Amino acid sequence: MYETIFISGATGGLGKAFAVDCASRGWNLFLTDMHPTQLDTLARAIASTYGVHVTHYACDLTQANEREALYAFIDDADLRFRTVIN
Repeated sequence: MYETIFISGATGGLGKAFAVDCASRGWNLFLTDMHPTQLDTLARAIASTYGVHVTHYACDLTQANEREALYAFIDDADLRFRTVIN
């Protein structure tokens, strides 16, 4: 039912590889990473290349207040995920 994949650490080596692989399968993505500029660039490139919907939100998951803001963003956007890759 839900074809959106949540990927944290998306701009790193494995995170980026997972994002590209999932997008190549036609799955929509929700990407997060603590590097906002790199994250935005990656999200735009994947959306353009693979024609999937990519939502992204910069967040340092080690910080409680940033996690809370991330949860609020996800809730406000009414996002639901098929799987999580962390």
